[in-house]
Amino acid sequence: MPKYYRTAGAIAAITLAAFAVTPSASASPSDGVTILGVPPAPASATRPAAQPARKQPLSIVDSDAAGRQPFQAQVSLSLTNNVVAVPIPAGKRLVIEHIESTAAAASASGPVQPYVTVFASQPASGQATYLYVENPLAALPQQFSVAQQVTLYTDTLYLGIAFAGYTPTYISMGVTVSGHLITP
Repeated sequence: MPKYYRTAGAIAAITLAAFAVTPSASASPSDGVTILGVPPAPASATRPAAQPARKQPLSIVDSDAAGRQPFQAQVSLSLTNNVVAVPIPAGKRLVIEHIESTAAAASASGPVQPYVTVFASQPASGQATYLYVENPLAALPQQFSVAQQVTLYTDTLYLGIAFAGYTPTYISMGVTVSGHLITP
């Protein structure tokens, strides 16, 4: 294979990797992303005490399969409704397996890039923020979508909007979260 094709292939691979949809553990103003609205801070809790060492191996049976309950929630977000709580039944933990969203965003000043913001928390580990970039649709530059397979465990869940680029004059987003509920 000629050297030119290997170099072009490497550049294409690097370019694709740079635009891959991956969640960010957190965002800060230096990332160039503005998060619209922040959910209330989770209640502080202590970590569970360490368990004594086991003398027998752990079971490898899928013991919680019978207790799993399917879960799906859909929310609508906008500039004025930019953070929404997703109710999780008391005594249950949500295992998010898929996040899907479509959005429309525009700015009078220039390009805008919307993100789905997921605020997930558990009493023992605190809150984590995940950002999922909305990919622009080629035929409709102000329309965006993302579909991401994930595995997130959470006891409380808020979904919100974030953006990069110019401040949007309009942003609307529909988000669907699906997975299952378990008893922690």
